[in-house]
Amino acid sequence: MITLANAGGELRQGSNQFRIEFRSARTNALVDVGTVRLGATMTMPGMAMTGTLSVTPAAQPGVYEVAGDFGMAGSWKMALEWNGPAGRGSTDFEGGVR
Repeated sequence: MITLANAGGELRQGSNQFRIEFRSARTNALVDVGTVRLGATMTMPGMAMTGTLSVTPAAQPGVYEVAGDFGMAGSWKMALEWNGPAGRGSTDFEGGVR
């Protein structure tokens, strides 16, 4: 199970700080997934914008701090990848930015 959360409860245009947590679906315990990458794009007619995202492991395994900057409000496609002790994986999801 993967969760994304921030103190304000939503992502906003401009600078953001948020957290990604990886947990076992069976036990709900945090899971160390190793290296994590997150990308964000917003497709518009004739172009695509990219968000600037930096992922840093937190002190607790399975928790990752993200600093991000979104140049525009709207629907962003997020691409999350991980590779480490718990295996390799990826998922895509839509993220709303206000």
